[in-house]
Amino acid sequence: MRNAKLEIEDLQTFVEVADAGGISPAARRLNLSRSIVRLELLVATRFHDQDRHLRS
Repeated sequence: MRNAKLEIEDLQTFVEVADAGGISPAARRLNLSRSIVRLELLVATRFHDQDRHLRS
């Protein structure tokens, strides 16, 4: 399994999910499986949550 650090691909996936309106449409646009898109989205949101927690 890959490191739990934020990669540029994770941010790009996050933006694509928001723009496409969901995981399935984003996966089609990115030509990735839904499970990979979910994993990258999870990494991006966990990184955001950790960053927010450290700032409080």
